[in-house]
Amino acid sequence: MNEVIYSRYSCRSFGRQAVTREQIQEVIWAGMQAPSARNEQPWEFIAVTEKERLNEMAEVSPHAGCLREAMAGILVLADMGRAGDKRWWIQDISACIA
Repeated sequence: MNEVIYSRYSCRSFGRQAVTREQIQEVIWAGMQAPSARNEQPWEFIAVTEKERLNEMAEVSPHAGCLREAMAGILVLADMGRAGDKRWWIQDISACIA
């Protein structure tokens, strides 16, 4: 298990190969396996593959500039209607993207 923890990294340089729908679904499914407070699972995922939209997302945050080079991105949102106990949604969303 430590091998997985110690070998992780944040990729900031991307290839030009297209990302398949199945690959995107696999990443989203993996995120959905994260634990959440009271099993509320308040996450919502939006997969983005359109270059224009990725560029717009890159403009929203100074930390999202790498999306300009990406072939796909996944926007993760918290559905506050499902987050019954509002104290835990940040931890829930953080767990599903880790």
